[in-house]
Amino acid sequence: MKLFKRIKVTSLLMAIVMLATVFVPAVSASDEGSWKIPSLKFEKNSEYKTINAVLSTINSDGVYNIPNESIIYHSPNGITTVFYSDGTQQLSAIDAEAKQITTPSGIMPATCVHEIPSGASIDKKGNITKITHGNKTILTIVDESIMNDDKIYVPSFNGWLEYSNKLVNNVGRFEAFWKVPSSPPHPNSQAIDFLFNGIETSDNNAIIQPVLEWNQQNSHRWTGRAWYASGGTLLYSSPVNVNVNDNIYGGMIWNSLTKKWDIVFKDVTTNKQVSISSNGVGTTNVQVVTTLEGYNLEDNGDVPGDTTFNSMAFRNTNYQPFTVSWNKHVNAAPSAITNLGVTIYSSAKVKLNTNN
Repeated sequence: MKLFKRIKVTSLLMAIVMLATVFVPAVSASDEGSWKIPSLKFEKNSEYKTINAVLSTINSDGVYNIPNESIIYHSPNGITTVFYSDGTQQLSAIDAEAKQITTPSGIMPATCVHEIPSGASIDKKGNITKITHGNKTILTIVDESIMNDDKIYVPSFNGWLEYSNKLVNNVGRFEAFWKVPSSPPHPNSQAIDFLFNGIETSDNNAIIQPVLEWNQQNSHRWTGRAWYASGGTLLYSSPVNVNVNDNIYGGMIWNSLTKKWDIVFKDVTTNKQVSISSNGVGTTNVQVVTTLEGYNLEDNGDVPGDTTFNSMAFRNTNYQPFTVSWNKHVNAAPSAITNLGVTIYSSAKVKLNTNN
């Protein structure tokens, strides 16, 4: 997605006078089992926490740890509340006051971004998203937020710099290989770059993507993750560290048994990989893309070297191969970012050019 819209905070009085118990009508009464949400018991007088890292059930550095089986509730008034599995409140936070996280789907509050273990599975039904790992639900997200046209901007470039795309009627597999390009030669400390192949809904509302990242979470290095984003919910795997000139594989394979996409990022050179799975994007009327995306970019020193996606292969859900006729796009960027361009060689090969 080019840029996700930001949740807008309305009157905080709404949160203060919220009923102590809320029943979430996220699925119909006929739905049973794991989709049943307990009554959420809001503590009306609790103080808001300031969330300075992504919410995650993983106990590691760089995250705001919450217990396994937590329930995250995004309210229409820009308040995120976290509950234990029985519906008892853990904490609440104002989205606009949370740390802003740069993602391949835009700049979002940390309350809406979540690291999940590699191998985790994502199921979405209505406004409920459930994450399971090892056949156990580790996180549930209920999203009743209202999205609007306000976006977060800084005085530099944010978004998709250049990309290729094609709308396809039926896809069950999209695989690509590329090398980790040269790092940005003189990056400012806030510059972040993303390179990926992906599958996106035609309305730009959800995307799956194996992503190569420069300077994610101020790492000042290349890392890779598997990502899924939909509406105000962004989920990503644990990272793998990669190096310049490593061979990268990005794959999205539809599993006809689970009815989910397996999203795989692999460093072929080191044989390290991470993956997640999701049913949040379909197989029909979707866009396939290759993309260079960046945030806080000011000049050529903030962008990586050229990247060539090659050996790209497509199959439909009947496992029949097909080719695509790519469209190419270069978006307006600051004048100090030069020599951008997309070169289409074939269905299997696309080059994203920079000045470096």
